[in-house]
Amino acid sequence: MNKKSLNGILVIAGVVASVIFSLFLLFYLAPKLREKRQNKQEAKIAASIQAAINIGGLSAQLMANSVNGQPATVEERKESVKNEIDKYVYSTGSPLKGNLKLGGIYNYKVTVHNDTDYPIDKVTVKVTYIKEDGGVHKTEQMTFANIAPHKTSMKKAPDSNRGTKVTNSVVKIESVALGMQ
Repeated sequence: MNKKSLNGILVIAGVVASVIFSLFLLFYLAPKLREKRQNKQEAKIAASIQAAINIGGLSAQLMANSVNGQPATVEERKESVKNEIDKYVYSTGSPLKGNLKLGGIYNYKVTVHNDTDYPIDKVTVKVTYIKEDGGVHKTEQMTFANIAPHKTSMKKAPDSNRGTKVTNSVVKIESVALGMQ
C-alpha cells in the first residue's frame, strides 16, 4: 500500500469516527441532558406551586376573616397564621447520598422555611435517624434562630454512624411578633 492510499484510509476512518461520535452525542447524551434539565425545571415549578398554595391558603383564610369585604385586622391576620402555623413554618431535608445499605447518615442538611409575613425567633426541629429494620437509632434536636419573613435557614444535621433513613419535623416555634413564646 502506498502513502497516498494509507492517508486516504486514515482520513475516511477519521470522518467515520467523527460521524459515529456525533451520533452518540445526538442520540445518547442529548436526551439525558434534556431529562436532567427538565427534572430541574419540574422541581422549580413544584416549589413555586407549593409557595402559591401556601400564599393562597393564607389569602383565603384572611378573606374568610374579613368583614364586609374589608381586610382583616392585623390581629386577625396574626391569629390566622398562628392557628395554621405548621402550613407556614416547616422543615425539609436534603436528599440522602452515599451507600445507605451499609448505614450511616452524613452531610444531611435541614432547611426551615418561614412562609409568613412575620419574623420567627426560634424553631426547634427533631431529626430522627432510622435503622434499616425501621427502628429508631437516635433522635437529635436542632435549633434555628432569627428567620426573616419569607426566608429559609439551613444547617447541617449531626452525622450518624448508623441509620438508613432520616426524618425531620418542627417541634417548637417561638415568635414574639406572633405572640408565640
